[in-house]
Amino acid sequence: MRPLDLIHHLGAILAIQGYPTWSVSQPIDAVSSVVQARKVADICLLWIVFAGAYSSIKALGHIIRRCLVFKPVALCRLYIFIFYAGLGVTILEALTVFYATLLGWGELPMLARVVLMGLQIVYTSTKWAHIRMFRDMYATEKKRSSIYTCASLIELSR
Repeated sequence: MRPLDLIHHLGAILAIQGYPTWSVSQPIDAVSSVVQARKVADICLLWIVFAGAYSSIKALGHIIRRCLVFKPVALCRLYIFIFYAGLGVTILEALTVFYATLLGWGELPMLARVVLMGLQIVYTSTKWAHIRMFRDMYATEKKRSSIYTCASLIELSR
């Protein structure tokens, strides 16, 4: 696990698990800060849901890839599916978090919004780096399978 992922998961767990304790210890007149903390914890839950979906797609792709080593056409289809599925989950996550941060929940202070948007930009860029790997594997496998197909046709024509 990379350091950014570790910090992300630990921060989300601390925010979600620490919220009830922190909210009970607040004075009664600090209701607005409790509501704001609850909104941040909800966004952390969104990140956990999307991270689970993204990780499942990626892990399943790696498992199936090992089963399809000798089937280049199936590998090409698998790589392009993983690329588009991961890209879809990443875009949906970014749009959901930006909506929740900017439009949906007006109770958040500006600093919390900026921090959440900054973290989302970092997470989206690291996920793009991982997704791009499947696009590159697709291009390599497609080129290799077309070379293999052409080479086998040349062999048959002789």
